[in-house]
Amino acid sequence: MADASGVSLPDKNLKFSGDIYSAKQNGKSVIVETQMRISPPDGRALEENVAGISDDPQRAFGESLYNLCTSTLESLYVEFVDGNDDYVMRSQASFGGKARTIYQTGWSRRGDQPADDKSMQNLMAQVFTRMGSLKLDAQAHWGKLVLLSANGKIKTVDLIIDNQEQPTEAESIKSINWPKTEKFYMLKLFFVVHAGMP
Repeated sequence: MADASGVSLPDKNLKFSGDIYSAKQNGKSVIVETQMRISPPDGRALEENVAGISDDPQRAFGESLYNLCTSTLESLYVEFVDGNDDYVMRSQASFGGKARTIYQTGWSRRGDQPADDKSMQNLMAQVFTRMGSLKLDAQAHWGKLVLLSANGKIKTVDLIIDNQEQPTEAESIKSINWPKTEKFYMLKLFFVVHAGMP
């Protein structure tokens, strides 16, 4: 069901809405940031911003929606709509000493390819290990990791869980032995921690 306020799935008690958050000129390119809001059945609200870049504003907006669909929506869809969807990857991790199932679709990347696929999977496992100190209750949780590297150095690492920054765990993740390349690369990982125990 759709109206001016967004798209609702009444049988799942879910509501999706969104807007263009910002549009900025950067030289010959336009960067469009789209914000999506999801209201799950438990009453919490997820806000996720995704960006697209192009020399044309419409294409930049389209790229932001593509990034949203490929990096974010699928894991949320599996958690809140159809748990049998087999597109996402499922893995196990421990939070506060309790094993949980994680849904994610892999790394999103801009810039240089920092390592081969196997190495990137190993880095992802290390990332979730460094999050192990987080004490998460049994409901579903969503998270986003963004890492930026340039000139052979990790410049920034941001970790957000349930819309809240996690600086301690982000600093621990930054200390992982990330690939060092002279070229720029940015990595993003969106994930959902499944409600309940595996």
